[in-house]
Amino acid sequence: MNNIQTSILIPSYNCEPLLLECIGSILRQEYKRYEIIIIDDYSTDNTMQVIDGIKKITDNIFYFRNPGKKGLIYALNYGISKCRGKYIARMDADDLMVGNRLTEQTLFLENNPDYVAVCSSMQLIDKNGLFLSNKILFEDDSFNIFMLLFCNVFVHGSMTIRKEVLEENPYDEEFMYCEDYELWTRITKVDKIKCLSSIHHLYRIYESSSKTAESMRIQRANVLKLYASILNNYNIDFDKDELLLHFMLFNSSSSLIPKERILSWLDKILYSPNIHKVFGKEFLKAQRDYLHRSLSLTTN
Repeated sequence: MNNIQTSILIPSYNCEPLLLECIGSILRQEYKRYEIIIIDDYSTDNTMQVIDGIKKITDNIFYFRNPGKKGLIYALNYGISKCRGKYIARMDADDLMVGNRLTEQTLFLENNPDYVAVCSSMQLIDKNGLFLSNKILFEDDSFNIFMLLFCNVFVHGSMTIRKEVLEENPYDEEFMYCEDYELWTRITKVDKIKCLSSIHHLYRIYESSSKTAESMRIQRANVLKLYASILNNYNIDFDKDELLLHFMLFNSSSSLIPKERILSWLDKILYSPNIHKVFGKEFLKAQRDYLHRSLSLTTN
């Protein structure tokens, strides 16, 4: 057990039917210098019995149960304190790891000390594990940093991060339901995250959301708060209407906004002094075209 290089951190709540499949996908990895850290957020199913069964075939899985239901952010931060590896690989209890994720990601971080994290592309599957679509990430660093202005471009469940970075930058309880997005905006102020086009993650999509109206309200409020912080970091002035417009752009609501308003807002961002200083004229010209295509603003 002294040979551990990567800790795989899996928060879990009532995932008994899928947890065994999730862990099985990890055990099939060629890379073996890992430990699996399960943080059980006070499940009411047979999660503990599933883990006890797995412990009979492997000694590199460690189970911790919260004394009550504490939520995902608490589970993640508590889990970080239990990880012994140099790297922490995130994983969700109902998702699957494929390809040579652990080998490729740890090798990338070993060979690129100027990067603090790396994530991979993913395949979307339904609740039964059937293919839906692929989400291939862009590998261009500048593009990804730029797009953080608008949306979360990184795949949390496929991310491997240097442990000391997470110890210095814990997940923020004030950004529930967008805690990963907020973390990436914080980290990338000073450090680099790499996206790989290789698919190493199967992400499970469910037909109906389990989110309540209250949780959706909290998520909306926190994402708006995060967008305000991002825009302020670039010294981009905005009013309440512009902030709401920004929220709607990449949250399936852009079709409800007049194109003229979207174009005006995008130009305000793209031509702001700090954005120009950070990204440069030629880069921004290309991104303006990309945003217009993505938001169906291009006219023939």
